[in-house]
Amino acid sequence: MTTDGALLSLWDSLFTPNGLSAYFRDVAALEASASEIREYILCSFPGLLQTERYARSLIRVGRPRDSDDKIENAVLARLARQQILSREEPPSYALVLDEAVLRHLVGTLDTMVEQLDHLMELALLPNVSIQIIPFGTPGHPGLEGTFKLIKAPGRGEVVYTETRATGHPFDDQSVVDDYARVFGDLRGAALPDFPSREFIENIREEYAR
Repeated sequence: MTTDGALLSLWDSLFTPNGLSAYFRDVAALEASASEIREYILCSFPGLLQTERYARSLIRVGRPRDSDDKIENAVLARLARQQILSREEPPSYALVLDEAVLRHLVGTLDTMVEQLDHLMELALLPNVSIQIIPFGTPGHPGLEGTFKLIKAPGRGEVVYTETRATGHPFDDQSVVDDYARVFGDLRGAALPDFPSREFIENIREEYAR
């Protein structure tokens, strides 16, 4: 069974449809087989890097009417996706975060400390690059919103954008090329990896006081 097939079988056996949004299942399968993922986030930590407590707090805020069981299914599905970063041959993962992601309080202060500790641990992985764009960065090229570029064998590269109601994968080459250009601009505007880790550590200390 392929890696993406194994993960989809896991989700099918463990989670109700409330765990993983129907429109996201194809994208999750692409993630599972990806050789490279590039992601820009404007507001909250991406699902691939969220701790359990952070994920639960974030999902609960967005779905206040859902039952506890539905929330737990969604949390477990999100955590299951993260297996790709610890597999034997993980994808290359480049992440650019706006400072707002670090500043938005999700859950308790302890939740944020734990999330930032987790982020710094992941930043040390050889296949992971995490960069921060601080507030006040001139010519910020990412204010139009979050997006993800996924490169998978047999599929080429896909760009994925999302709203509260749905998500849209695009494989039109001109669209992919445009987002790839923007991502390159974002990496150029962001702090390099080591200064980004120092930046994260400083904000972590603010939460821990």
